[in-house]
Amino acid sequence: MSETERGKAERRKRQRLELWERQNRQLRASDPPRLDDGRRLIRMYAEYGDEGDLPLWEDFAEHSFVDRDTFPISEDLLDALVAWNAEWQRWTEGVDDAVVERSIANGRAYVARLRTELYGIAEIRAEFEH
Repeated sequence: MSETERGKAERRKRQRLELWERQNRQLRASDPPRLDDGRRLIRMYAEYGDEGDLPLWEDFAEHSFVDRDTFPISEDLLDALVAWNAEWQRWTEGVDDAVVERSIANGRAYVARLRTELYGIAEIRAEFEH
């Protein structure tokens, strides 16, 4: 990666973190927690938990864990998210880079689907590739 590309990547990361902090302030300022446009904020990242857990979280809500009935998400997407999280939970040190890249690509696709299915209801924040 060239110096220019690194600089652009760092700038995008800084802008993303600034946006996230602004959104977090909005959520903390409202009850129930909502962004200024009325939408909820859902964070997606893999995490250890029980079998069948979704990799979705809603900060500042009464219960931060998002379960299958919290939002109108299609069953096939819910199942795909559970499988994506379960795959991550099985990883150990030394996971092949190709496996990680495939998981990130799948995660991006799931975020896109969530944004479509929850349009107008929630902002989806992908937090699995810092």
